[in-house]
Amino acid sequence: MEYDAVIVPGGGLTKDGQPNSFVEARLDSAAQFKGKCKYFILLSRGTPHKPPPTGTYLKILHWKLLKV
Repeated sequence: MEYDAVIVPGGGLTKDGQPNSFVEARLDSAAQFKGKCKYFILLSRGTPHKPPPTGTYLKILHWKLLKV
């Protein structure tokens, strides 16, 4: 079966800028759909109290969801 998109809810970062364990689990689950969907939609509302995620966090997202 093929899907248009897989939606992955956000969940914040740890103090050292890594995804929380439950976010990692969501990413792992979504990664099972590589090659079976056109898009991964990552949900996050962000916060004005912290800088936007960069660096390691984005590399983890790329590795888990985009690398084939």
